[in-house]
Amino acid sequence: MLLLAAGPAFLPMSASAAKHAVVKSTAAVRAELGREAVALLSSSGADPDPEVRASVAATWGLLGNRAAVPFLKRALADANPDVRIAAAASLYRLGEVDGLTTLIDETKTSGGAPPTTPAQELRRMARDAARARAVLKLGEIAGENARAALKSAHEDPEGEVRDAASIALARIGDAGASAPFMAAIADADEAVRASAARSLGMIGREGRDILGKLAASDASVGVRAEACAALGFFTDPASVELLAAALKEKSGRVRLAAARALARRAEPGSTAALKALLEKAPPPELALIAQSGLADRGEEVDLGLADLTLGQGDPELKSLAVRVTYGTYGSLTLPPYDDLWPASKRPPTAMTLLDEKYARQFHLEQARMFVWGMQPTIANFRPNQITERRREIDYLIRLAKLRRGLREYFQSGTFLRAPVVDVPNTDLLLSRISIYAARLGGPTEAHITSPEVLTSAWRAANGYIAVALAGINLQPRVVKVHLPPGIYGLPPSTVVVRIDETGARPLGTLGPTGRVLDVDVDALQGVVLELVPPTCRIPGRCQG
Repeated sequence: MLLLAAGPAFLPMSASAAKHAVVKSTAAVRAELGREAVALLSSSGADPDPEVRASVAATWGLLGNRAAVPFLKRALADANPDVRIAAAASLYRLGEVDGLTTLIDETKTSGGAPPTTPAQELRRMARDAARARAVLKLGEIAGENARAALKSAHEDPEGEVRDAASIALARIGDAGASAPFMAAIADADEAVRASAARSLGMIGREGRDILGKLAASDASVGVRAEACAALGFFTDPASVELLAAALKEKSGRVRLAAARALARRAEPGSTAALKALLEKAPPPELALIAQSGLADRGEEVDLGLADLTLGQGDPELKSLAVRVTYGTYGSLTLPPYDDLWPASKRPPTAMTLLDEKYARQFHLEQARMFVWGMQPTIANFRPNQITERRREIDYLIRLAKLRRGLREYFQSGTFLRAPVVDVPNTDLLLSRISIYAARLGGPTEAHITSPEVLTSAWRAANGYIAVALAGINLQPRVVKVHLPPGIYGLPPSTVVVRIDETGARPLGTLGPTGRVLDVDVDALQGVVLELVPPTCRIPGRCQG
């Protein structure tokens, strides 16, 4: 299942609502994306948000498509250092020497007079932090080919850059590079010890036993937690045993760090440790971390806690619960066939595109995903769907973008009763073929009736309300949304704002008698009506 969420996602999404959208592709996927990917990524390459531009530049390197070389060379002149670093790294991955040269240049100091004002000092600190990131990226992509440049960075006048060079050199096996961090582990300052533990974790090669001792016996809870987090980046069985022991710590912070580290690992020992943790009925957050880690590696977990947590107010716990429950299983293909089943029974149509007559089933599943606050997902994704089912993929992406920018409602908010909406119904043809059903006979189709526009409502922590509309209509529709006086406890001066893929625009206020809004919903469009009170008056929910 492909998950469209925070972090790497399916396709790049323009605007700050969809940062870091990255396709992690196999060689076969890269070949199929071809020039289609060039057009899609290029549309976001000039985005005003530098994080989006950096994400696009990094994505080119992952795709391995040399058609991106001209774009990446232009990005080397970007005003933002992270865009330049990402572009240089991608160029090097694509075989361009310019990438390595530019990345080395990004590690060097610009010189000049010492700063004399607070503003100049802040700019210098930002430049040094960017140079340190360039050093880490240089070591990551170039390894031995960058040894000379990393050695030079190790002599840099700025400590942050020197530390990054030490980490990069240690990662490629440079003897003694991790010595400063090993020595700093014994520092009297707990902040220094915590930073050293974090650096050893980034190296992931040396200091396991020292980190184990820190995790077990350091006087500072913060240092013990950092040591557990660092152990999560090691790959040996002994570090798993150290983390399993840390799960018995009295400090909840340390136990959480150990559980997160184990959830990141995939060895049998970490799986066993997480299962043993769940058998002891741990506190909810600890249990959700363990469940999400097990679910990520395909283990069966009890979803009862996750279902319960999704109805609570803590956004961090709800985020963990969402990782367990995921989202819709909406698919554009016929189901796969389990490799453990008899090969003689394998249907020849497994994982082939569903007939387009079932496309509205996919529309319905994605609309439900959106209005119900689920994670945007697509099951059994194949690259040919980008071109052969472009309408459906575009619909999913539009909904994912809209949700991404309004997570305070759809991820962290409270689900409310939807307002009355006048909308016509439509007949939908569904495929009943699943992994298990209708494989050896029986009905393969079904008809259902559904509203052409699905609706829900959500309250954010600041008291604002979002009314979600997800259209499965194939022609433009005008729907009537009834907002009676006092709905959701909002005053007459509450402003109604329409938000869709084109942006946001106000529609006036609720008024003393309420409103019946005529809302235009284009074909396969998501729309959110945000109800913004002048002063939040919901006890216990307002932020100020």
